[in-house]
Amino acid sequence: RKFGDGKVYSGKISLNAPWYRITYDQDGDTEDHSAIQLQQLVDGAYEGAEIMYYAGAKDGGWSKGLIREPYKQSKHGAVWIPVDQLDKSWSPHHCFYVDFADGLCPIDLRSSRRTSDPTDATVGSWYPVDEPGQRI
Repeated sequence: RKFGDGKVYSGKISLNAPWYRITYDQDGDTEDHSAIQLQQLVDGAYEGAEIMYYAGAKDGGWSKGLIREPYKQSKHGAVWIPVDQLDKSWSPHHCFYVDFADGLCPIDLRSSRRTSDPTDATVGSWYPVDEPGQRI
């Protein structure tokens, strides 16, 4: 995981039911995550991560954003879905509030929409800025 200091920290995962505990190698700090949170961390979708999001030609193409916090409907309102996105479904468990250059909006960052090839992406695709073709 990459933290605010810009360094990437590695760690070991153990099951501490019902949580997955990450113990970081560098300092021994621990974090507990649900299965969904752990998958998001592996995908590169976590608070403080920079992402690229493809909204399609009608909505500005690729945009860089900073994940601010997990989505909460009561706080953030409706999830934004690009005009040309074919799959209009979304899941509150996979959405984040993201800060883009032209404003903040909640978007769906599920694993199945993460791309490893930005040149062949569909509308609604995304990838982490640091490692576009690799799992973090």
